Order: sequence, then structure tokens, then C-alpha cells
Amino acid sequence: MLRLVLILIVVALVLWVLQGRRIRRLARFARFSRSQKDPDAFARNLMTIGRELAHAVVPLSSSPQSLPVAAQQLELPETFLSEDQEINVEEFLNDTNSTGMLILVGGEVVYERYWQGMTTSDVHMSFSVAKSITSTLVGMAVEDGIIESLDDPVDKYESRLVGTGFEGVTIAQCMEMSAGTDFQEDYEKGKPSDMPRFQKHFAMGKPMIDFMQTIGRAREPGTFNGYSSLDCLAAGLALEAALGSKSLSQYMYERLWDPIGAEQDGYWMTDPQGRAMTPGGFHGCLRDYAKFGQLFLQKGRWGDRQLISEEYVERATTPHAPHLMPGLRADCLKPWGYGYLWWTHEYPYAGDYFASGIHGEYVYICPEKDLVIAKLTANTHFYDRPESYKLNYADMFQAIARSL
Repeated sequence: MLRLVLILIVVALVLWVLQGRRIRRLARFARFSRSQKDPDAFARNLMTIGRELAHAVVPLSSSPQSLPVAAQQLELPETFLSEDQEINVEEFLNDTNSTGMLILVGGEVVYERYWQGMTTSDVHMSFSVAKSITSTLVGMAVEDGIIESLDDPVDKYESRLVGTGFEGVTIAQCMEMSAGTDFQEDYEKGKPSDMPRFQKHFAMGKPMIDFMQTIGRAREPGTFNGYSSLDCLAAGLALEAALGSKSLSQYMYERLWDPIGAEQDGYWMTDPQGRAMTPGGFHGCLRDYAKFGQLFLQKGRWGDRQLISEEYVERATTPHAPHLMPGLRADCLKPWGYGYLWWTHEYPYAGDYFASGIHGEYVYICPEKDLVIAKLTANTHFYDRPESYKLNYADMFQAIARSL
């Protein structure tokens, strides 16, 4: 009888601890959500939340590399044209609550600036810039033989996706945002979206795979370019399953973060099973985001090492199917072009492409101008006009490229 009582007490204590963790996690997410009305508080939250909640560390490089600074610094254009309006660059950077921007030309820093109290050593949430990092890790895993082919279905590696809308969908189709599942994602106020359900699920500390198992099929995979963070998550879960006992954060350190000389630790937000929030939960410092962009500008080469093949870089950053081409049509949801979790402008310039996060996080690459722009933002007005802001940022980056 005493043994049974002790067991019940232990169970009660475990449940109490777990419930306490869940309450604290929910409170932290609630504070994060409320802070989006206050630019200063929101900026601080974007720099701290990744370490305050469950996370996996991607350690800084064993040989951190400083970016060389050019003797001649860049003067930004005074204005740029977007949506038939002439927009003042300085006012735009301030009005959108920028936190950091770094520009590389020829691999040298020609512009580096911080706002909202951010410093060179601070990390910052990247939201969907993380998708482009996930794409890179998947490409590396294929080249390492960890994943046999991008044409493999995701459920070949993550069997818990069998019986869901992702069953039979290839890794490539997921990275093209073309899985065809029944999940609607929109960030504009007043528009229907399933994303709040997923965000609530994650905030409550529930396994992400549980949510994935509720998702059905809406259309034939590989025929429509929609936008669903769950597509990226499916590819990420397949990668993590393929890695076996090695974590995604450890793999990222070995194959990406250590070789490029990352100067600060990175952080992946994780669920209770330790799975990384691959669609939008990575945190890094501005200089390391810029290095990630420089790796792609250099077609996957860093120093004397080819970290990822030129062929994959080209494939990942170039629309390569009718439904992925820029321009609004019946087979796409947005006017942008798409590769493997990388965007192209509706009106591309000089071979440019970019990674994009919802509040104004970007890694922009313009190969013909030898240009990389890493941009971090705490835009509290983003939800008022998300696609419009995205176009403004992309047009500003093109204006900077044209000024070179």
C-alpha cells in the first residue's frame, strides 16, 4: 500500500512539474504576442525568446571568422520605388522598426547598422528565413547519402506521416510548397488562416507531429504553389528522422555553422520531443545570417571547401516548374517565384533571390552584383499589409543592387 501511495505521489509531482512548464511556456508566448504592439519590447523579445523556451543549441564555430570590412562604405540610395510610390529609405528603415542590416559586396562589409538596442553579438529570431536554412540542410543530407533522393516521399523517413495528407508527398514537393495538403496559411488581418491553430498547439508544448497527423489532402501534390509552413516542417521531420541519433542542430553545426565560421551560437526552438521548429524557429546573429547568404553567393563554396554543390544551390534558388514561376495564375497563391524554400522577385533583377521571414527578416542575394543583404526587423505593423511590406523590402533591396 505504501509503495502505491509513493508511486501516486511521484506521478502527481511529475504532472505538477509538467503542468508548471506548460503554464510558464504559455505565459511566455502570451507575453511575446502582447509585445507586438510595442516596438522596443517586441525587438527585445525577438532577441531573447529563443533561449527562454525549449531549444537546441547550434554552437558557434570552433574557428569563428570575422567578416572583412571594406575601406569604402556604402551610402544607401535616398529613395526607392515600390507600388508606384517613391519611398524614403531612411524613413522606411525606421518606420518598420529595423533591428539590423548588414550589406556585403565582394564578401566585404560595406554597411552594418543596428537599431532597437541590438548589437553584433545578439541573436534574433528569423521566422521563415529558417525555411531556407532547412532547405540547405536537406540538400546537404542528400549529398551525404543520409537522404537517398529528394523524390523520396517524406513518410519513407518519418513513418508517422503515413495516413496524413503528407503520405506519398515527396521531399521536393514539400520544399516547393506544393504538398497539396488541407492547410491554409495567411497573415493578413481578417483573412482565414489555420496558422493560429498550429501556433497554439506549439505554444502549449505539444509534439508537432501530433498536429501534422490531423492534416488531410486538398489537391494533387506538385501541381499548386501555395504557402504552408507545414510543408517545410514535413521536410524537416523527414530530415530529423533520417539523421537517426544525431540531432538537426548537431548536423547543422558540423555541416554549416562550424565551416562558415559562425561567430555566435544559434538556437532552434523545439517541441517536447526535441524536434526543431524548422519552418521558423531559428535564431542567429546578423553577421552569421550574412555569412549564410555569402555561402550561397559563392555557389556553396566556403574557402577551399564545397559545402553544398553548385547544382543544388542553382536548383534551390530557381523556379523550375510551371506552378513555381513568378506571377499570379490559377496554379499559385502568390506572385513570387519559388525554388526549394527560397523566393524570387516577381520581377527578378540580376539573378536575385531571397529568404524571407514574416516580420521583415531577409537574406537577399544578387549574384550579378556580388551582393548579400542580411536584414532583421521587429515590424509591429506587419500584419496590416504583409504582402505589401514584403514587396517594399524586395524593391528596396533591388534599389540597393541597382545603385552599385
